[in-house]
Amino acid sequence: MPPIKTNHYICKILLAIFFSLLIHPSKAQNSSNNIYATANNTNFLLSSANSLETEQTLTNAFTLDVASMNGPYTVYVRIANISSSSATPIPASMLAVQLNSYDCSRCSITTAKLSLSQTDQWLVQANKKSSGDSYNYDLSLAPLGYNYAPDTYTFTILFTLTQP
Repeated sequence: MPPIKTNHYICKILLAIFFSLLIHPSKAQNSSNNIYATANNTNFLLSSANSLETEQTLTNAFTLDVASMNGPYTVYVRIANISSSSATPIPASMLAVQLNSYDCSRCSITTAKLSLSQTDQWLVQANKKSSGDSYNYDLSLAPLGYNYAPDTYTFTILFTLTQP
């Protein structure tokens, strides 16, 4: 069997790989305490060798709007579900979030890039009541290389608002 040319192999993989992330607009808690997540730009389309071999970042991929009229709050993030038809799922840690901008006074915020997992991870802690804090996050996908089958991969990100 003749050797497979790298470019031909790459093209076949690239035509089929499509990565998508679902963040449905959602409101949780109650009218006094809620978190509203809005997906602005959450699809990665890996259609070139460069996109498979380098980190991809979606600027302002999602926005969190938080209201907590009953006092201080904490926001956590985790991957709630990963699905694909492929036998080799992409690990949650291939995704990362990083704060891009925010409107919140007296808040402690994780500003470093945070690799996601299926365990709750701390994003924000506000030490006050709030009628409307807002956070914009970038979403990054680590280089996938050629280790994963061409497929549509879906990740569900869960944001949790808690109060002490």
